[in-house]
Amino acid sequence: MKIFKLLGMAILAIVMSVGFIACSSDDDNNQEETGNNISKTIIGQWKSERIETSVDETTFDTSDKTLNGELFMYFTFNNDGTGHEIRADTNSKSDYTFEIIDGYLYTHYTATSWKYKIIKSSKDVIFLARVRQEWYGETTWYYCKLVRI
Repeated sequence: MKIFKLLGMAILAIVMSVGFIACSSDDDNNQEETGNNISKTIIGQWKSERIETSVDETTFDTSDKTLNGELFMYFTFNNDGTGHEIRADTNSKSDYTFEIIDGYLYTHYTATSWKYKIIKSSKDVIFLARVRQEWYGETTWYYCKLVRI
């Protein structure tokens, strides 16, 4: 009887070990992030496309790493809070500082600042809404899809 009890406990230990290994959550590298969680993920170089406001935000897919529209801009975000953008149509470069506060990405240029609401993000794809303040509240000007280069 002692042998069966010992054998049973050994089998139970093996089953539990396999169960814990199978339940590991580190195999989803494209896990969506929101808000301030992307402050480290955003560091790097990105290409982007502009998406008009007539689309449904719920259809944004952070696993799709392709740009379906015309190339809009290249963005670079550095660890020190600086960066730059290069417009694809004119090849003009603008330097900025940036910060992420309460689910918004702010880019501060010499003469102006831009505000982007972070809609969805993963380590390789970020969806932003370029917003502007109106007298009646915040409105979306256009959406932007950023894909890591």
